[in-house]
Amino acid sequence: ELWRIQVGGVARPLAVAGEILYVPSDGDRAVYAIDIATGEELWHVDVDGNIDSQVAVTDGRIYVATAFGIIQAFGENESGVIAASPDASPAPDPRATPDDNQVATPAASSNLAVDVVWQTTGGPDPLLFPTGMAIAPDGTLWVVDSANNRFQLFSPDGEYLETWGEAGSGDGQFNFNRSPGDPGNSVADIAFAADGSF
Repeated sequence: ELWRIQVGGVARPLAVAGEILYVPSDGDRAVYAIDIATGEELWHVDVDGNIDSQVAVTDGRIYVATAFGIIQAFGENESGVIAASPDASPAPDPRATPDDNQVATPAASSNLAVDVVWQTTGGPDPLLFPTGMAIAPDGTLWVVDSANNRFQLFSPDGEYLETWGEAGSGDGQFNFNRSPGDPGNSVADIAFAADGSF
């Protein structure tokens, strides 16, 4: 074991970009950026709702979907970098021990100084319990609209492009609901291969 860290809520599926591990945390409604080499929290950012899926990261943008059906895209701050606020001052951990395997606490770093680049609730029919998202090789953001058994597609700038799929068991049809009649009990995810298949 190289390191461990405790986030403020339930850790959802992780994403890696460069030397940073992105940890969406349900419950405290935040996304944490962790240094892969050291396990140190670099920063975190609060989001508008519980997180039931992983984040998508590309080209200086962090995309987050919440259980409320909101997608938020965070981008670089005015200095052109995604980094902790300059006034961040680490707080001592009262649980600290000499043990090399102690759990790091997210209280030691600052909230992220970034801009919300865009935010959406989806196309003409809003998202309902989005549970996954991924960036296609062409840069399109695909969001799993789980309770509606479909995908909604967006440009990197947040423009709604189209809805793809419908409920059913045939070609281009999906059944993401684990319990019929309970949209909150929906689950699905998506990942792309280099050739564009998913």
